[in-house]
Amino acid sequence: MKEANRRQTLESLEYDMRLNFTLFKINHTLKLLTVLREINQNDEFFGINRIRQYAGSAHTEVDDILLRGPPLSMGLTMMELMNAIDCEWYQSVNMFPETYEMVSWITHYLGCKKLGRVIITKLAPGGVIYPHIDEGEVPKVYERFHYVIQGTSGNIFTIDGRQQEMRTGQLWKVNVRKEHSVVNQSDRDRIHLIMDVVA
Repeated sequence: MKEANRRQTLESLEYDMRLNFTLFKINHTLKLLTVLREINQNDEFFGINRIRQYAGSAHTEVDDILLRGPPLSMGLTMMELMNAIDCEWYQSVNMFPETYEMVSWITHYLGCKKLGRVIITKLAPGGVIYPHIDEGEVPKVYERFHYVIQGTSGNIFTIDGRQQEMRTGQLWKVNVRKEHSVVNQSDRDRIHLIMDVVA
């Protein structure tokens, strides 16, 4: 048991030293299956709001379900939306109670002091998120976490030239202030739960 714990600690330290990727060890398999079922049952919500898919965006090939973000009723410009720090839950979250509970559990685990955007994002097989750097105020305030709802071999996240395969059930902190990109070389949708957190 001690040896297993030591290996886990060394593994975590290895990821921490990379700076671009940090793997957090959590075990919530049963809840994960419930969340995936809930998302599949509400598949029609993907792509309704395409804020991140503006012309020239790196995210033109993804479909999102926006659960939390800047107030959309304020008539903000695209630049103002991109830089907005304060966020609120959208009505769409009412259709995803299991996902909301998962977000609450993860953010509690992380010691969250402030929660920003929460997005369910899907990248189809063969899809690409093109190289880009997250700019503006948001990445200065928040850290970006990805919880992998569905991820199989071939889902490659690259930051500053370093590649990392992300698998179902893993929670990653990623450095979006460096150039990053994603490619889905698998035969299944890549589904991640994105959370911006001040911890």
